[in-house]
Amino acid sequence: RLREGVRKLPGYTLFPAADMAQLGLEACGDAACGTRFGRALKLPAMVVSRLDKTATGFTLTVALVDVAAGTAAATEAISAAALEDLRRDIPGLLQRLTRPPAPATAQ
Repeated sequence: RLREGVRKLPGYTLFPAADMAQLGLEACGDAACGTRFGRALKLPAMVVSRLDKTATGFTLTVALVDVAAGTAAATEAISAAALEDLRRDIPGLLQRLTRPPAPATAQ
């Protein structure tokens, strides 16, 4: 469901899962890994994710990695007791992740 959601985002290209798997044997769910993959693919940004089992269910963390800086430009996470609940919440997570930053306000 996450891959489907990223595929629908304007301005994002989704690489086939098999092609991504050939770049490395470990899962890619953090900024360091996203930076390595992004540099190998000569991309300015990568979307990486990590699914964790918790005591109460599952947590899905998704990060938009700025490859040049080697850091997560934005990170969002959702938690739920069941995987189906996570799947249902993925579109909202992606929307929050990719929304432009709010303009700074003068105080």
